[in-house]
Amino acid sequence: MPQQKRNLFLYGAGLIGVVVSLIVVVFLQPDPNVELENTPGKELVPSNSLGVPLETSSQTGLQTAALTIDDAVQRQVLETPKTLANYFSPNLEGTDIDGRVRLGPDGNIVLDLAVKDFIDYFLSASDDVTPEVAINEMLNVVEASLGPAGKAQMMELLDSYLAYREQAMELMAQPMLPSDQQTREYQIQMMESTLDEMRQLRRANMTDEAVEAFFGLEEAYEDYSLRAMKVQMDDTLSQEQKAKMVAYHRSQLPPIIRRTEERMVEDQKRHRERYEAISTAKDEQELAQKLSEQDISVEQKREILDDYRYQQEFDARYKVYAQERRRQLASVSTEEQKDAITDSLLEKHFSNEADQTQARLRDLRG
Repeated sequence: MPQQKRNLFLYGAGLIGVVVSLIVVVFLQPDPNVELENTPGKELVPSNSLGVPLETSSQTGLQTAALTIDDAVQRQVLETPKTLANYFSPNLEGTDIDGRVRLGPDGNIVLDLAVKDFIDYFLSASDDVTPEVAINEMLNVVEASLGPAGKAQMMELLDSYLAYREQAMELMAQPMLPSDQQTREYQIQMMESTLDEMRQLRRANMTDEAVEAFFGLEEAYEDYSLRAMKVQMDDTLSQEQKAKMVAYHRSQLPPIIRRTEERMVEDQKRHRERYEAISTAKDEQELAQKLSEQDISVEQKREILDDYRYQQEFDARYKVYAQERRRQLASVSTEEQKDAITDSLLEKHFSNEADQTQARLRDLRG
């Protein structure tokens, strides 16, 4: 009997991300228009137009900038571009680069989700080009923006991350029980154990800082999802108790995820209320009355009423179509004849492809 491969249902897709650090030395040419600041009790100190102190060589008399690496970084923002100069993949043609890689004040790359998005953007081209080509293009962009040191460190860090990815793929390929033998308890147990192994692999190959930057939010949402699923499966709890416990776990999410999850919950609640209003309304007047009791805008109310009228009209056309279809199908025996009759009636009763598709779906439901 065929066996399934593991499926993590992870929040956010993609196994590839990268953490990069680099140091850039910036050489500034001294400004020929040097101003001298003469303050009583202080030695005359030449400076250029940027206010950077200049030192005078006793041997040559040439002035050179006494600029540290941190000074250079603070004065120049180094980061990867927003678009590619040359698109190496049709999938990326005309798109902006997702994410970015930029330097922090210490001369190292800032570790955040933008770096992971940057990596995922290039690897998304793997349908058109080999992974090696995508990675080389990515490294070329990094080198052009952040210098050879950036490229060297990117390559070193990519090695460790791709090692994690390879091990993670092996883990995902391990078999599970056939779907007809799986219980909810088994699915949660497998999900929990697999996520735990994935986290161990991340930390075995990557630094804690890198794991937190790339997977911190994802892991927090995984924990929330598992807790919420366990609450829903607890038959000792009432629906009210379950709702309160899930709401508590949601409140523990990081703010950026919590706000998104709360909006999703509110949207789902509104959709349920509107669906209930539409499905239980006897006519358009009753639906309008129910909608007036909900907190929706005039524009939203108009859209729902338009959808209701459209669906009522579709239902009436489908009823006529279905009756005629049943009558004609009763007189033929082959599948080819039945398909031809159905196609002809669909074109007769429904003028657009969307309505024809909806009618076919209803046919399948019987």
